[in-house]
Amino acid sequence: MERSGADVEDFKKGIININKELDGVRSGTEGAGEKFEALGVSLTNADGTIRSAEDVLLSTIDALASMEDETARNAAANDIFGRSYTELAPLLNSGADGIKDLMQEAEDYGMV
Repeated sequence: MERSGADVEDFKKGIININKELDGVRSGTEGAGEKFEALGVSLTNADGTIRSAEDVLLSTIDALASMEDETARNAAANDIFGRSYTELAPLLNSGADGIKDLMQEAEDYGMV
């Protein structure tokens, strides 16, 4: 997190928001997952099972990165990640591949 200029606490908040949406989909809460669906990110797999938070996170980051309208991208990211988005922006801007690289590096150095 620090290498990308983001704070781990803000990242945790973002993941909590994703998990809340996943729980809402799992329990059938009306409107759950709509923010993600608007980006083209499904919270369920083809067989109807709930996707992992990590998969949803990476798909969401790719979807946000592909948005050309910066204002719309920032609004969507804020809807999904909440106030922590502004702090997470440097990390999210690295894209899913950048995050995967950081995750692999953490694994390689025994940090996970």
